[in-house]
Parts: sequence; structure tokens; C-alpha cells
Amino acid sequence: MTIDRGSEHEYRNSDDACAGTGGEGLHATDYGSNKYQNKRHTTRQDDKRRRPSARIIAGCMLLLLSALLATLPFMMMLSSSRAQQAADDAHDRAARELTAKKRRAQWNAAVAYNKRLAVSGQPVLGKIVDPFTTGDGEGTSLAQEYKKQLTLPADGVMSTVRYPRLGISLPVRHGTDQEVLARGAGHLYGTSLPVGGTNTHTVVSAHTGLADKVMFDKLDGLGGRAKKGDIFYLTTLGTDLAYKVVDIRVVDPGDFSKLRIVKGKDLATLLTCTPYGVNTQRLLVTGERVKIPVPAPPVSAAGRDRSWIWWVVGILAVWIVMILAVVRALAAGKSRTSAGHAHGRHIAAVSASSKDAVDTQDRQK
Repeated sequence: MTIDRGSEHEYRNSDDACAGTGGEGLHATDYGSNKYQNKRHTTRQDDKRRRPSARIIAGCMLLLLSALLATLPFMMMLSSSRAQQAADDAHDRAARELTAKKRRAQWNAAVAYNKRLAVSGQPVLGKIVDPFTTGDGEGTSLAQEYKKQLTLPADGVMSTVRYPRLGISLPVRHGTDQEVLARGAGHLYGTSLPVGGTNTHTVVSAHTGLADKVMFDKLDGLGGRAKKGDIFYLTTLGTDLAYKVVDIRVVDPGDFSKLRIVKGKDLATLLTCTPYGVNTQRLLVTGERVKIPVPAPPVSAAGRDRSWIWWVVGILAVWIVMILAVVRALAAGKSRTSAGHAHGRHIAAVSASSKDAVDTQDRQK
């Protein structure tokens, strides 16, 4: 069989041409694929660049944490004040729901206790240690009799103390140990029970300067201060007793001489720590019993402290400022990343154009 060499030569040239065309087509396809992949890579980079940087996010978190730390104590104080007010109201309702016979029996027993205390000359009072340090010496038989007084309603509260102008409203419980003072005010053992009467002197004690609660703080702190002529109230078994402030003094922690019964007087003293936040001495705010409704208005008609409104305004202001700062920081960070993104796109476009030109020249060659 004879093979035409010319035909074979043409056939080979044709194969070479086809191979050349195929190679050139493959090169174009690879270039298009690379260009698509570069575009996807650029898109992913753009998405990352649009996100705020880790430094900006960390700064925003610190701002929000600062706002929380700055406002949390005040929010806890407001919540505690509402809880104490609710406890007072619940006790008063329960006391008024008692039968008249039960209230009278409890009241008369407390009056008899106070008379015995006045006649005895308050022997225990001289042995009482500072309630804010170690306790109040309630281990005697007299203490056992004391704990049987004013036990109704059976909620552990013997009375309530309210100082309307300063926004103070606290339940009063037996004794002044730390557990009692952590929950509200305590009645100082060895002093008269809060039922009033001649030859009585009731002492109610509460903390000042707790981080999460407002007790007697406003007697000389948190923007408040007790003044002579102010009226505060003790409410026991549904009966309101009004006291007009006649004396304000600071004493050493171990000085209880001003807490004794004064013959012929009906007194009540509010006892707390001072100076505010230091607590090295004791503040005594003493009131003398006055009649209701003149000169003391009924509790329901007494003036109210509205300083809590400014607390709420302050808390909201702090959070609004912090949130605006966070939004502004995030927007500024996004603007900077967008500018960097635009610059990067310009460089990428220039690079792509240069590569296209070079590839075109190679193909032409």
C-alpha cells in the first residue's frame, strides 16, 4: 500500500494546527477561570473589610461594660428601695387586717413592757455594744421576753419607719444583728418598743453606705440631710406615730448616753453610721412625738421625695451617651474600612488591566 507523503504532511500540519488551537483555547479558559476566582476572593476580602476591626469591637464592649459598672449600683439601689417599700405596705395591710382584739392585746403587752423597762432604768442598755461591730447582747432572759413582743402579723416585722422628705421607708425588725440590718432597719434592744407613750425612747438603727441598698443613707448623704423640724413616722399595728426632729448629733460608736429614756418625754431616735462611706462615728437623729394631723400631716399627705427621678434620668443619660458613642465608633470604623476597600479596588483594577495587556500581547505573538 502506497502512502501519499504530501497527504501525510498536510495531515500532520492539520493536527499541529488543531493542537495549537486547542492549547490557545485552553489558555483562554484558564484565564477566565482565574479572573472569576480573583473576583470571588476580592468579594470575600471586601466583606471582611466592611466589618469593624477587632480593636473597634473591643473598645465598644469596654464602653458598654463601663456604662454597666457605673449604673448597676444605682439600679440595684432603686430596686432595693422599691422592695423595701413593698414590704412596708404589705406589713401595714396585714396589721390592719388583724382583728381589733389581737391588735389591742399586742399593743397593751408592748406598753406594759415599756413601763417595766422605764422603771428598771434600762440596765441592759449600758452593756450593749455597738450594733455595727459585734452584736447587741440579746442572750438574757429579758431578751426572751422582748422577742415575744409585737410578733403579729407573723412576718418578722414589728413596725415600719418612714421619713417622707428623704424618701426613707424601711421595715423594722427585732434586734440589730447583721442579718436584720442587711434586710432593713432594726430596733435596738434595751430601748422602748415603738408604741409611744410618756417615758419612752425608741431607737431604730439601719446601715448607711451599702453598695446595693439605700437604708438611712439620706440622713446625711446621697444628696439628702436630716433637718430639725422634719417629721418622720413609726407605724406599729396599723397606728401611725409622728415624731418631729428636735436634735441631730454625732457621737462615738460606744456612746449610748443619748439613747436613754428622758423622764416625761416620748422620743424616737434614728441611728446610723457617719461620715458617709467612712463610718467611724454614729449619727443620731432624735424626734419628739407630735400629734397628727396638726402639726404633723397624716402619712398619706406627707411630702414625698422625688430624687429617684433624677437617678433614673442619670442612668438613662449614661446609657444613651454610651450607645451613641458605640454607634459612632462602629460607623467611623466602617467608613475607614470602606475607604481602604476603595483604594484596594483601584489597585486591583490597575493590576488586572496590566495583566490583560500582557496576556493580549502574548497571544498576538
